[in-house]
Amino acid sequence: MAVLGLAAGVAALVMWWPTPETGGSGRRVAATPGEIDWTRVALEMIRQGQGTGRLVAESSGFAGTFPEHPAIFRQDVARTGHAGGKVPERLTPAWTFHPVYRDGTGQLVEDSEAMILSSPLVSGGVVYGASCTLDPPENLGSIFAVELATGRLLWTFDKIDGEDIKGFFSSPALSPCGTLVIGQGLHPGTHCRLIALDARTGELKWTVKTELHIESSPAIADGVVVVGCGAIEDPRTRRPTGHPGYVLAVDVATGEVLWREDLNDPESSPVIVGERVFIGSGFNGNALAALQLRVDTGGKPRRVWKTPAPHPVTGAVTYHQGLVYAGGGNGDFVFRDPRPAGMVMALEAETGRQRWMVRMPDAVLGAIAVREGLMVVPVADGSVMGLDPATGRELWRTEVHRGSPVLADPALAGDRIFAVSRDGYLAVLRASDGALMERHFINDPDRPGPNGLCLSGPTVADGWVVVGSETGGLRAFRAKE
Repeated sequence: MAVLGLAAGVAALVMWWPTPETGGSGRRVAATPGEIDWTRVALEMIRQGQGTGRLVAESSGFAGTFPEHPAIFRQDVARTGHAGGKVPERLTPAWTFHPVYRDGTGQLVEDSEAMILSSPLVSGGVVYGASCTLDPPENLGSIFAVELATGRLLWTFDKIDGEDIKGFFSSPALSPCGTLVIGQGLHPGTHCRLIALDARTGELKWTVKTELHIESSPAIADGVVVVGCGAIEDPRTRRPTGHPGYVLAVDVATGEVLWREDLNDPESSPVIVGERVFIGSGFNGNALAALQLRVDTGGKPRRVWKTPAPHPVTGAVTYHQGLVYAGGGNGDFVFRDPRPAGMVMALEAETGRQRWMVRMPDAVLGAIAVREGLMVVPVADGSVMGLDPATGRELWRTEVHRGSPVLADPALAGDRIFAVSRDGYLAVLRASDGALMERHFINDPDRPGPNGLCLSGPTVADGWVVVGSETGGLRAFRAKE
């Protein structure tokens, strides 16, 4: 995602997508010969008063707690994907949640076509996530909260002013005051919003409209939300067709826009450390930038430094011990370049000076996870690599599943790494040497994922592993008894 390749991918889907049929909600569900359209079956059973067991009842009794510090994309600035607690071993499936939507009668119905492209956020025993349903030439989305222990739906949000909201690639962030913030839209969507909900109830608190789309995942610090608004490029020239992109800062309590800073294609997910925002610049930018967080910059430019990169930096920025790390490459989430190339770079947070850079065999599009002595890098050639964060020296390299690109964000917790291949396999690696310990299929076995869009990064919390999939919904695993 996060690049113009998705535009071509959606265009291709439109060309071969079956003729859609409309259910009672306005959401269209494609049905190919030989497939059962479960949504239409469910609606028919509702009309007949039979019930299906696939309907989700309205639930209440939110019992979650909110973090002392903001919880952001991949849980923290080091992008570990670990929300704390025990790290499970020898995984077994525990529950599956499929996003839902309200039909024409107001009932909640399972959306069997929904993909979960963004990474789940876990806090206080609650999993927050977002979905995307392709409905060519548009797409539809929802934001939801479920119990970590059971997968029970707490609330879902899928409309603003009575209109279906667009699909999500952005992942949610949560403030200590209980405000959930997420960006709306996929490439090449326009006029998308930054959306804030009450994390207890799913009620809308505020939105900020943009002329672009927000695939970047928000960062929160000191009551300020910062997110990138990405450019829309011409598929032939890769030049922006309108505004080239900007970074947006908003008051988390009120939705008031505090500042905007132009930056070419900031699809990257920013990180905030102290009073600085670090974010990548993608197509037509090829850089990593540092901006001042404060509204009043004291008359100085908001941009503190900008360091060029050999490739677009569309992935999330990671921070660890005074260094900022970012990956990049010449591919994207849908198409690989015929001559693949990528890189990982480490810059000094204070000055932007390059500490080191290593060339990679293919693009690095997912978030890089870092802790003392180990950096975990997802690579589009199908491997996960362990690097020394001080020097970039390769420590080990492991293929996840038959060369399928690794585009999702790996989780690093204890002596385990959890990584996902684009074709739908969750692999568990030993962090010390990269050895493959176990592997699990996360897509629906009857629909193994024709588009290769398993892009959701797994999150580890309190003995659980939660991950989204292309066709298998939100999957939860825990240790075998």
